Amino acid sequence: QGHVIGTWADVLNRANIGIEVMHERNAHNFPLDLASAQPVSAPVING
Repeated sequence: QGHVIGTWADVLNRANIGIEVMHERNAHNFPLDLASAQPVSAPVING
């Protein structure tokens, strides 16, 4: 009821948008961003 259900397609779509934005703005810093990025944990789906 009014809750947004995120699918893997949504997650990948957001990730792709983020990569595109980062690439446009910080193409020269991309390796540094990768090196300093915090690990992202996958969402746990409980049936």
